[in-house]
Amino acid sequence: MKLPSKKVIIGAVVGILLILAVRAVILNKRNKSEAPQKNADDSTDKKPTGIKNGIPTECDKNTVLKRGKSCQAVLYSQKQINMVFDKLGISKLEEDGIFGSKTEAAFLKLLGKKTGAYTEVVEARKSIQ
Repeated sequence: MKLPSKKVIIGAVVGILLILAVRAVILNKRNKSEAPQKNADDSTDKKPTGIKNGIPTECDKNTVLKRGKSCQAVLYSQKQINMVFDKLGISKLEEDGIFGSKTEAAFLKLLGKKTGAYTEVVEARKSIQ
């Protein structure tokens, strides 16, 4: 049986190293894109970010919620608003934990402002129930 030439062996080794290098670059980029991004308005004393049912948990019941925010407190606020949506004269919100234009409009109807904390939503909901 004839052994492969040195050129074939060197070519195979170089090919394997090239594949491994490309794979390492791809994994490095993927890990960087999955890392949490810091916003300028993020406070440094926040709890570590976790995920619950696919929704971030970094905000608490006193966090001021606003458009673009996505967290459990937004989800819980949406649930509270949906308890009284008919009294507010709005459509039921999708309970997805994302503070979009419909959630903002519901906050405006319920609180009289476009932003607010979950605790404010609970108090306002109780007052109109």
